[in-house]
Amino acid sequence: MAEAMKRILLCLVISSILYGASFSEAPKETKTSPNYLIILVHGINSSSRIFVGPDKGGQKGSKGGELTNEPAEGKDDDFGDLKGYLENDLGLKGFVYSYTFSERDGKIAKQGRELGDRSHLNDATNGSILFYPTMNHIKNLDGVYTKIKNGNCWLKQAKEDFKNWYMCTHSTTEVPENEIPPKYILIAHSQGALSSRSYILSDFYQNDVEALITIDGVLKEQIQPALCKRWTNSINPDRFIPLT
Repeated sequence: MAEAMKRILLCLVISSILYGASFSEAPKETKTSPNYLIILVHGINSSSRIFVGPDKGGQKGSKGGELTNEPAEGKDDDFGDLKGYLENDLGLKGFVYSYTFSERDGKIAKQGRELGDRSHLNDATNGSILFYPTMNHIKNLDGVYTKIKNGNCWLKQAKEDFKNWYMCTHSTTEVPENEIPPKYILIAHSQGALSSRSYILSDFYQNDVEALITIDGVLKEQIQPALCKRWTNSINPDRFIPLT
């Protein structure tokens, strides 16, 4: 599916989740919503860099997504600036976050814990490793590139980063509790869908994922039944949305 079409579908899907719009409606201008944080989950062999893509100048992607000096890893960087698109084109700055797993080709169960287990000490604080690097992929990434602090899981780190963003943009030292989004929307690329499923189906799941959107992920039939069973009593099972 062409990148432009995926962006249109993402706009429709996210607008529908945030504002209850019909998928058949044309994309509308959106504003930041206090209801959800959007987490971008990378797949095997990649990192958070994949959601920004090549440096188009000033350490920014084509849509203004910030690269934070992350090293390039070859052709797989050329995914398009999805993060910048969500932040700037859809007006969701401060509500979109991406991180990197400690083992980028490691076990899915461990990635699920790093994603959402608040009791798990996330090794990504110290950096990220690729056990079997291929092509131009980098074997070791320093901890600064994972953007994980104090052993936090991704979801906890996203809330901490949101609070810091809020305090900075509102010139305050406190964040009202009702301003902190209680739930998440996961947008997962490739194997990231399995890592997301691992968290949602786990014993440490906190019923805090409103929707899972997959891009070039595993087949719908491979993960939807289990997710629907898990979500039957918590959210609409149609909140699993594959864009392949």
